Amino acid sequence: MSKAQTLERLKARRLTMLAQAEEMAQLGTWAWDVASDQTTWSKATYDIHGFDRDQAPPDLAGVLAIYHPEDAALLARMVDEAVREGTNYALQARIYRPDGSLRHVVARGAAERGPGGEVIGLFGTFIDVTSLKLADDEVRRSEALHRHLMENARDIFVRESPEGVILEASAGCRALGYEPEELVGVNVVSLIHRGDLETLRAAHEANRAEDPTDRDREYRVRAKDGHYVWLQGSAIPVRDADGGVREVVSIVRNINDYRLSRDALAVSETRYRLITEQITDVVACCNPEGLVTFVSPSIEALVGHRPEELVGGDSMRFIHPDDKKAVRRAVAAYVAKGPGAPSPSIEYRAVRKDGQVIWLEGHPVAIYDAVTGALLELQDCTRDISARKALEADLGAARDAAEAAAAVKSAFLANMSHEIRTPLTAILGYSDLLTAQSGLDGVGRRHLERIRAGSQALLSIVNDVLDFSKLEAQQAEIAPEPVAIAKMTEEALALFSPQAQDKGLDLTFEVDGPLPAHLMVDPHRLRQILFNLIGNAVKFTVAGEVRLKVAYAADLERLHLFVADTGPGMDAIQTARLFQRFSQVDAASTRKHGGTGLGLAICKGLAEAMGGGVSVESTPGQGSVFHVHLWAPVTDLSGPSEPELEAAPADDLKVLVVDDNDVNRELARLLLESFGAQVLEAPDGESALALVQAGPVDLILMDIRMPGLDGPSTLRRLRGQPGPNQAVPVLAFSADADLEGAPWAHEFDGLVRKPIVAAELLAAIGRCLEPPTADAQILRSVQ
Repeated sequence: MSKAQTLERLKARRLTMLAQAEEMAQLGTWAWDVASDQTTWSKATYDIHGFDRDQAPPDLAGVLAIYHPEDAALLARMVDEAVREGTNYALQARIYRPDGSLRHVVARGAAERGPGGEVIGLFGTFIDVTSLKLADDEVRRSEALHRHLMENARDIFVRESPEGVILEASAGCRALGYEPEELVGVNVVSLIHRGDLETLRAAHEANRAEDPTDRDREYRVRAKDGHYVWLQGSAIPVRDADGGVREVVSIVRNINDYRLSRDALAVSETRYRLITEQITDVVACCNPEGLVTFVSPSIEALVGHRPEELVGGDSMRFIHPDDKKAVRRAVAAYVAKGPGAPSPSIEYRAVRKDGQVIWLEGHPVAIYDAVTGALLELQDCTRDISARKALEADLGAARDAAEAAAAVKSAFLANMSHEIRTPLTAILGYSDLLTAQSGLDGVGRRHLERIRAGSQALLSIVNDVLDFSKLEAQQAEIAPEPVAIAKMTEEALALFSPQAQDKGLDLTFEVDGPLPAHLMVDPHRLRQILFNLIGNAVKFTVAGEVRLKVAYAADLERLHLFVADTGPGMDAIQTARLFQRFSQVDAASTRKHGGTGLGLAICKGLAEAMGGGVSVESTPGQGSVFHVHLWAPVTDLSGPSEPELEAAPADDLKVLVVDDNDVNRELARLLLESFGAQVLEAPDGESALALVQAGPVDLILMDIRMPGLDGPSTLRRLRGQPGPNQAVPVLAFSADADLEGAPWAHEFDGLVRKPIVAAELLAAIGRCLEPPTADAQILRSVQ
């Protein structure tokens, strides 16, 4: 074989090997001849572009048609420059093969020059880099995701060496006060609380294990400001080909709030368990279906059942059958009010295991879901109130007994008043009649005056006892009306002029500052207070003066009264018991001056009932000052005028006196006849009703307490039967303690109290005989 043949054979062999290498490497080649405009492609070039190998290679336009528009324009420009200027080119482009798949290729081209340096053709290569491009994109995406997590995650990502040296830390470490670069190179041991170093050591051991199963650890890490924060870390070891740990990646999160809450919950749970196991009250829980889910051990001492006997059962199991319905209703009403309703107190009977019935008190509390508002659980704290119930029963019996005793006391006082006033009526009445007669010598008149004075003293004692009884029972009636206060208080002081003159005492009246013309106050109660205070001052003062000073505080609407004397005075011990009932400064004063010891206690009670009070300032040997303050608003209205008691309205009147006591009837008759009246008498209600049918009378004076038909019943019979006296005025005539407050008082046209005071009787007659208004006539006609 010639040398030339050998060279040709080697050349052919090289070309064959080159073609095989291109196909094995998936390297596509191509060539373009300028003169003939012919293109040749390798097999790999066909495969890369997705064309059929049996087809002729497409021209440049056909190739550019499958390239991405942006890449096609760039490739066309590069090819044009290579042809014109003979330059080389290279680019990465996207092609859409005929089957629709997207491929990434790297296209390179170079110019072939002729002998004269002109470009006679192009040749180039194609490499399919799709897999590399996708892998590169995935790496970039992964790196971007890693960087995003490192910079934005609230958890802390840490890479550390097997020895625990931090290689990288995410931006989450800023929550601890560190910048990520500050932690690089720091050994984690220096940051861990020494109490948690064993936890860290166990974590490192787990990392070195072939198959660690416990990676979640909780430990405290020192923040930059020095305080420790609870973190939870999950470590993942990264191993090399030999299985050794190359580095450790940890995901760490802040659990400080959770850990503190968990620890607090654990403490609370321990405390709760301790309380529920030690307290004598019973703590129980039940679900919305009423089944017991928990009950404290104290239940056994309460009802005899052990907790395990009750858990899972009906919460109403040991409630007395008669009380179950009421308890269910009370709990349902409480739950229906929803969250925020106050816990009710429910009392009920329970039946112990041994059959004994006891009283319990429960305070259920409803627990609701914070989101949906659904009832989750009912918690109850129950205690034994059997002793309290027994005490309440005893107190109820004692209260009933006390009320019965009070009723007996009231009845006794009313009866005592009636029984004492009845003979006093005769004594005082006949004393007044004898006093009005002439012909008595000096001795007889003096004896008569002493009888009258003793009777008045006895009447005063009765009134004091009855007044104090009303105040003690809070039944004292206060009836404010417009009062000319300066005139009334000065007249009250002037009434004691005879007693003061007999002892050589000066009475002084003083107004301190502006005083309104009229105030709203109860004049009768105010007089009673003043009579007590001024009377005591005159009684106990031997020489000097008694002074009454009146002042008014407009801003407080308060009336101030000062009663000062130059008497013996009192020390602190004496003043401390001065306003106590049945008390005087010493026994000697009771023997010397008399009295019940109720006067100042009554003053105190009346002042308090009128919105004020009483106090005293006293020094032994220097006298005393009693201070009274009362609520008394200003009024522009004047009070009712006092009746003209001197008038004699009884002239030519026909009066029927009805009383079972013949002495009282005779006394009333003598008194009325002395004023010119004609008097008829009836000893009882039935007799009175018979007399009023016989002919008209002008007025009836009727006793209240009579055997058989009493006064109110007689009046109702009179008003209910036709006759000449159906509408006649009727005055109640009684020695009862409380005429104005009696339930029948409004049925009468007026009230006359025994013992009879002539002026009061004549005033009552004058008021009820005034011409009635049209409204009064209508009212009288329908009674």
